[in-house]
Amino acid sequence: MFSIPFEVEKSLLIDVSPSRVYEVISDFSTWPKWSPWLCQEPTCPVDIQGQAHHVGHRQKWDGQHIGSGSMEIKSLEKDKSVRHQLTFLKPWKSSPQTEFAFENVGGKTNVTWKMKGSVPLFLFFLKKMMGVFVGMDYERGLKLLKDFLENGEVHNKVQNHGEVSCQPLTAVGVRRQCSFTDISSSMEEAFSELMKLKTERNLPEPDCYLSVYQESDPVKNTVSYLASLGYRDSFATETAAPLEVIRYSTHRALQVDHLGPYRHLGNAWSTLYGFQRAKKLKVSKAHKAYELYLVMPDEGVAEKDVHTSIHLPLREA
Repeated sequence: MFSIPFEVEKSLLIDVSPSRVYEVISDFSTWPKWSPWLCQEPTCPVDIQGQAHHVGHRQKWDGQHIGSGSMEIKSLEKDKSVRHQLTFLKPWKSSPQTEFAFENVGGKTNVTWKMKGSVPLFLFFLKKMMGVFVGMDYERGLKLLKDFLENGEVHNKVQNHGEVSCQPLTAVGVRRQCSFTDISSSMEEAFSELMKLKTERNLPEPDCYLSVYQESDPVKNTVSYLASLGYRDSFATETAAPLEVIRYSTHRALQVDHLGPYRHLGNAWSTLYGFQRAKKLKVSKAHKAYELYLVMPDEGVAEKDVHTSIHLPLREA
């Protein structure tokens, strides 16, 4: 079958030696600790075969939500690179090649994760999107790998609650648009302004804090959101620009919670949308996805205790 090739390459500097990175990457028994896919479905069956750090070492997985396939070491150069052959069986069949390359930078290691894949010719319009989504997976994985190698543990617990019933909610906030890359600094600025407006306008104490995602385009690397005060009861206070109000009636939603720092929150979002696609559930057009900040990072709060709950409203049957 004719196909169109695409390539992905992402890098991150990690404060350990190349030999330590090589040791972990070439041993599939370590992957459940930091894999950007296995964290989405911790109960996914994984079968590891062959000897670690050798050609032929292999892992197979068969998940309900993350699909099924295998990854096998095809070649390696000690402390410099590890090359894999991937075989995806579900949700679609493909056989891309991947590589980890390690560069010594003053005792630290610049880790580069690469993929060479392809999409069928009749799906040519997915080429750029595939590159973007694989790239996002690799960025998530490198961040998890960095924590694992530098700290010996990863605070990244994903809890999938499936479909839940949600009560009415009113979001009062300020709108921002930024790139996915800059979302952390953008939110810090937005919530700082929101708290000043809350004081200036004598707004009631909120029941929660949240962000409502109004538009997002990973291919164009843009996202629009409302950094908000959340109220469970009817909110009758008048508001004026730059504040906006979004009201949620009682609704059904998919809920995925994340325990750990915001830098790993993308793993919860990926779990959420992967579950939605696997279950073929229809997303609401009336209500947008939102993050509830149940335990925010503050003085005295450990990273592992930061608690964020993501909701994806569903279309009513």
